[in-house]
Amino acid sequence: MSKLFKREYCKSKLSEAERYYTMTQRKGEKALAFLYRLNLAAERAGVYFRKSSKKREQHLRQFVRNLSDESLKETLQSHRFKKVVDLEYILKQREELRQEDRPPARVQQTRDFRADNVVRDRLKPKRRDRAFVDQGDAELDSEEHEMSEDLPEPRTGTSGSSFAQEDLDGGGSNPRADVLLTKDELIHEVFRVMERVGWPQRAPP
Repeated sequence: MSKLFKREYCKSKLSEAERYYTMTQRKGEKALAFLYRLNLAAERAGVYFRKSSKKREQHLRQFVRNLSDESLKETLQSHRFKKVVDLEYILKQREELRQEDRPPARVQQTRDFRADNVVRDRLKPKRRDRAFVDQGDAELDSEEHEMSEDLPEPRTGTSGSSFAQEDLDGGGSNPRADVLLTKDELIHEVFRVMERVGWPQRAPP
């Protein structure tokens, strides 16, 4: 509180001209903001730099001499400005270029978040339920294989062809394959097939 009071008290004791000639750029203050503040102090001190070319040159030298950025100071010292608005334009362009070159913070955070997701996906362990499904499929395949081995081979008849093959081919010479059979004819066909596979003969009814 005492430091703030002393600073404000000392400022009140200074004249407007003394404030103008002792004004310096504050810490963290942009060059354009410092120029606006210096212009206001010059007008309050009665330094009419907009009307007199001599006072304008003195005002610009006062601005450049009190800059904290040494590189900007060297650049502006090698130029001669006819108007203060020309210097304002250059400082505005400089700030816009620096803002364009600086990447937004949100975009950088989004990129980092996506990169973290990629790393997590690579290090994420595989789900075990997939292994269980594969193991279950393997067990089903093995059971089907065992069942196929337990099934008996088809018995062959006297003609050398299997019973299943004759059923699929329809006997090869049955002209009545597409005709509906009666009950007696169906019984007769059943006995005929039984004779081929070696069943004991039985007289049809």
